[in-house]
This record gives sequence, C-alpha cells and structure tokens, in this order.
Amino acid sequence: TLAIASSSDGAVAFVPSQSGLLWYALSTMQGRKVTQNPAFWTAADMSGNEVLVNELHALSFYAPDATLHCQWRQHPSRQLMISGNGEWLGSLEFGKVELWSLKSLRAACADQRP
Repeated sequence: TLAIASSSDGAVAFVPSQSGLLWYALSTMQGRKVTQNPAFWTAADMSGNEVLVNELHALSFYAPDATLHCQWRQHPSRQLMISGNGEWLGSLEFGKVELWSLKSLRAACADQRP
C-alpha cells in the first residue's frame, strides 16, 4: 500500500517494494529509490505529516522529503500491523500483543537521529 504526505511542493507518495522504498512527487511523477532494503508496507501519519515504513528488520519514520527521521530495529519474528484509521500500530511476537499510538512513537523519536 502506498502512503501520501504533503510537502511544500505538493503531495508525495511513498511506495513499498521488494527492491526498496520508492518516493514520488505526484505533481511531476518524478521518483527515486530511497532505500536499498525491502519495504513491506507504508502508513501515513497524518497528525505528524510523516510516513511510517515497515522495512526489512526496521520500522522507520520518513519526512515528506524522504529524509529518515528515526528508526527502530525490530525482531524478525515480529508481525506488525497498522490500524485502519492509521493511528495505532500493533505487534504480535510469540503470542504476545503490544499496541502503540503513532503519536507516542513519533514523540519517542523526536530527538533521535539515525
């Protein structure tokens, strides 16, 4: 699934792919590959105007200009899913379920730089 964010130049799209995360400026449809690691899904965090990306062994927030805001390493057996309204992230690992709001995740990485 793709995620849309707004930038000063208009709307941008983040598209997950097995070859890496792709970024497109929708006004011109010019794009580029942002990462070399496979990206499995993206989710727009509208309240922070960022995009959450589930990448190979990592969970990352990207700014609309495709710069990496922060990143967490994740256990390979962890299954992640975003809620339908895009406000919650759920995790299932070995039968244990955890739930976080995207707002709290974004706040936790406010000062973090990869």
